[in-house]
Amino acid sequence: MNWIRFCFMIIMTTVTGTAVFGIWKLMAVFLNRRGCVREIRHLLIAVILFFVVPAAYVYAAWSAGVYAESTSRTLFWRTPFLVRAADVFLCVWLIGVCVNIFRIVRIKKRLQSVIRDSREAYGPEKQAVLRVRNRLQIRKQIPVYLAKTQSVPVIAGIWNCRIILPDQTYAGDELEMILEHEMRHYRQGDLFLKGICTWIRCVHWMNPLSRRLFSEVDRWGDALCDQQICRENGGRWSGKQYFEVVLGCVCRDKGEQGSVMKLGRSAEEIKERIERMKKGRSGELKKRVQAALGICFLAISSVTAAAAGKGTEIIYDAVYQATERTVEEAEQAQFVSEEYEWMPGDDITVIESGENLNMRGSSLFTWTIPEDTLRKSGEFYAAEGNQVTIMIVPEPASARTGVGLDQPNGYLRGVSGTGTYAHTFTIYESGVYSVYARNESSGTITATVTVMR
Repeated sequence: MNWIRFCFMIIMTTVTGTAVFGIWKLMAVFLNRRGCVREIRHLLIAVILFFVVPAAYVYAAWSAGVYAESTSRTLFWRTPFLVRAADVFLCVWLIGVCVNIFRIVRIKKRLQSVIRDSREAYGPEKQAVLRVRNRLQIRKQIPVYLAKTQSVPVIAGIWNCRIILPDQTYAGDELEMILEHEMRHYRQGDLFLKGICTWIRCVHWMNPLSRRLFSEVDRWGDALCDQQICRENGGRWSGKQYFEVVLGCVCRDKGEQGSVMKLGRSAEEIKERIERMKKGRSGELKKRVQAALGICFLAISSVTAAAAGKGTEIIYDAVYQATERTVEEAEQAQFVSEEYEWMPGDDITVIESGENLNMRGSSLFTWTIPEDTLRKSGEFYAAEGNQVTIMIVPEPASARTGVGLDQPNGYLRGVSGTGTYAHTFTIYESGVYSVYARNESSGTITATVTVMR
């Protein structure tokens, strides 16, 4: 993959992700009115996939024939302008990626510092964790730490999860409410999604929506936890009890802590969560409706990806044609040589390379051929009337060579010439053939042989 292809993979992926994010936002407004929090979060996962999978790039490259053995389309062909533009884009993009990686490392060190200054909980906190784990049927042991420097409960880590609580006394069921909220984040995979979004922000740092995507995972992960705690299985606690605890955990620390899930955020976000729960609707759709909704969303998103790929292809072709340079060279004499049939004698060494030719399009071989030596490719089938074009570029350029076909009748049919030349052979008899190149000069040569059929 050349640099231009890589640049367009990044650009087309971020454009597709942005378009799908916009479709999701429109659907989220409708679903939120019906209280369909779970469906909103499921569709958000699909949005994340469109930021990760370069769907538009794959579609554009496939439609332009990039993955085929040959292509006549201009997509990803290079001009001086496009090469310079790709170089500038890559430099700026790499600087942004490095800055974001530095930010990720700094945030991780800050979290490690909090953990170092904390102590593992063994008293009522550990008993409460065991009760919540059994209730949620979570097998993984998730340790709890108490930190004086932590102002709000969080769960951190993807593989080695930890719950970090402010080092204080918790009354009544407050501790269990906090622990259940955090452990539900683990159970529904919010930490893993936040980890993916962290690297999406790193790769697509030039797209402001990548940061918004990060916050939407927080928003709807919290909303789903609220709904599960207050409504599922009759609800162990009322919404009033639960949100009194949440309001006591309003986040006062504006510093970023990376891919962690906090119980409390800003007062405005907590107010939104309370208003959502006050509506009193848990509008989970029927499974058939959920499946239809998911299929419609993916279909619309896929069409959007295809449109983005096609649009990029059209724009790229226009830029290529506008920046293409035509260089006129002096007309060169055309190579003309008569074909001849022959059989190698004992003075010719024959090397069977066994390299296969592509089924269609062109094949390229680079062979080292000693003096008085003939080298042959692997066999291929050709029907009567087909044509095979062989081009040879020798090094040194003044070397005399011969190229041709090893025919089914046992004779070699070929041409000879000096320097670079090409010749088209017409197949007179259907059968199995192979291509050969022969060194007809003194000394060893290196020959680049291109076969088109």
